Amino acid sequence: MRQQDKPPSAELERDEYSSLLVRVAVDRDRSAYRTLFNHFGPRVRAWLIGRMGQPAIVDDVVQDVMLTIWRKAGTFDASRATASSWIFTVARNRMVDHHRKTTTKIRYETESIKEIPPEIEPADELMMRSEDVKRVSEALQGLPDGQAQILELSYRGGFSHQEIASKLNLPLGTIKSRIRLAMQKLKLRLGEQL
Repeated sequence: MRQQDKPPSAELERDEYSSLLVRVAVDRDRSAYRTLFNHFGPRVRAWLIGRMGQPAIVDDVVQDVMLTIWRKAGTFDASRATASSWIFTVARNRMVDHHRKTTTKIRYETESIKEIPPEIEPADELMMRSEDVKRVSEALQGLPDGQAQILELSYRGGFSHQEIASKLNLPLGTIKSRIRLAMQKLKLRLGEQL
């Protein structure tokens, strides 16, 4: 059937659904959405039943499709597709998304996950780490009291700079400056020991 041989009512219907989608996108028109829902909801459901079976799952996907139409109506472009083809493309995409999600979930649930024993750290690495801790502690002791205290509160205590400033009743800038100076001194001292 050629374009000009189509009955005028089919042309009006196609244009009408496109304009309904535009009204949903632009005006968030609930009555336009209701018309689209009543027309396409059962058709999308029947199409999905033929591909997915399982009516309970299909109902969830249809609900997702119709919600997507409400949310994403602004992406519809009447110059590229009819309302029907756009809506069924959304349905196909939601069906694929659902399939991927359930396939991944089933795969992870059915695979047996072996418990991996924790790695035992070699003794030489433990010894080196304890030596590092000792060196850092000695370097911290060489810092002025104010700087050492601020580093202790920050790194061991887990306090933010603002919390330290409040706790010590000092300006935030002073806290940041002392941390920066202390870190520079630590780097110098620890660098000398390497």
